[in-house]
Amino acid sequence: MKSLSKYIPLLLTLIVFFQNPIWIFWNVGMYGIAICSILLFLILNKRIERQRHSYKTKIFPITFYISFFIFFMSLYEIRLSSVFFLFILICLPIISNEEKNKTLNLITTVLCVIVSVSLVPWFINTFLYKLSWGYEMYYADWKGDDGKTVLTNYYLFVQAKHDFIIRFYSLFDEPGVLGTLGAFVLIANRFNFRDKRNIVILIGCIFTFSLAFYVLVSIGLILLSKISFKNIFFGGLFVLPVLYFLLGNETFNTSIIDRANNYDDSSIESRTSGALNQFFDEYVTTIDFILGKGLKFFSENKAMSGQGYKFFLIEYGLLGFVILLLIYISFIKNYNRQSFWVLFIFLISFLQRPSLFTPWCLIIFVLAISQYERLPVIKPKHISK
Repeated sequence: MKSLSKYIPLLLTLIVFFQNPIWIFWNVGMYGIAICSILLFLILNKRIERQRHSYKTKIFPITFYISFFIFFMSLYEIRLSSVFFLFILICLPIISNEEKNKTLNLITTVLCVIVSVSLVPWFINTFLYKLSWGYEMYYADWKGDDGKTVLTNYYLFVQAKHDFIIRFYSLFDEPGVLGTLGAFVLIANRFNFRDKRNIVILIGCIFTFSLAFYVLVSIGLILLSKISFKNIFFGGLFVLPVLYFLLGNETFNTSIIDRANNYDDSSIESRTSGALNQFFDEYVTTIDFILGKGLKFFSENKAMSGQGYKFFLIEYGLLGFVILLLIYISFIKNYNRQSFWVLFIFLISFLQRPSLFTPWCLIIFVLAISQYERLPVIKPKHISK
C-alpha cells in the first residue's frame, strides 16, 4: 500500500467536496464519501498498525465516540455517516505533515477553480446581461424540502429561481455552503493573500452574502492575523472600495446589514422553525438533554425543521457535544493560543451549521491546526568524546 500513499491527499480532498458537492454530484455525494473513506482506511491500514503511538492522546475520545455514537445510537438507528466519520477519525492522526500540506494545497486549488469558473458568468448574468439557462432543479429530488426550493441551472453556476435577493451559489446548492467552506479554507491558509487562489476564493465568497462567511472571516482576521500598519493599509485599499460597492447593493443590506443588526433576535433563531425553538427551550431543562432524543426524533417530528446547533444537541445531547469537542481538542498538539482560536472559530460555525460532526469539517480543522502549530526545535544532544 506504500505506493498508494500518494493518493491520500486526493482522497481527503474528494471527501471534502463530496460533502460539499457541486451540482453534478448532488445525488451521489454519500456514495463518494463511502468509497473514499474505505479506500483511505485500507491504504493506511499498515501505517495505523505501525504508528499506534499516534493515538496516545486520542484513545479516550475514540473510545467514547465508538461507545456513544456507534453502539449507543445504534439502539435508535444505524447512521452510516457516523461510521465514515470514525474512519476519518482513525486515519487523520497518522497523516504526515507533507500529506496535510498537499491536501490543503489541492483543496485550495479545487475551490479556486470552482469559484473562477462560475463567478464570471454569474457576474455577467447578474449585473450585465441575462444568460440562457439549461433546466430547473428541485431540492426535493435529492435534499428534500417538498419542492419549495427551485434552482435554475446555468451549468457553470446555479441560481435560485424567482429569488429577488441575488446571491452567488457558484456550483453549490446554497450560498452558505460556499461561504462556510471558503471561510475555513482561508483560515487554514492563514489568510495568505499573496497566494492569488485565496483572493479568488475571498471575492467569490463575498458575493455569497453569507453572514457566516463575513462573521467567521472577520473573527479569523482579528484573532489570527498579524496586525501591522502595512496589513491595515493594504487591507483598507481592498476593503473600502468593496464595502462602498456593497453598501449600495440591496442583497448585501438585506442579507448582511439587516441580519447583523438583528443578530440576537433572528440570525440564529430564524434557522430553525418556531416549533423546534419552542421544543428546544423546554428540552434543555430535562434529563433527556444529557443523552439526546436519538436519531429517529426528527423523522417522527417533521414539523421541526431548519438547521443549526439545536439539531445536533437534540439528537445527541450534551454528552455527544462534549465527546465531539474532546475529539477536536485531541488533534491540538501544541497548546498555543492560535490553535485554540481556530477551534473557537469552528465552534462559532457550529451555531449556524452543525458541520463539526462531518468528516470534511474535521479534515479541514486538522489541516488548519497543522498550519498554525509551531513544533519546538529539537537541538542535537552534546556527544562527549
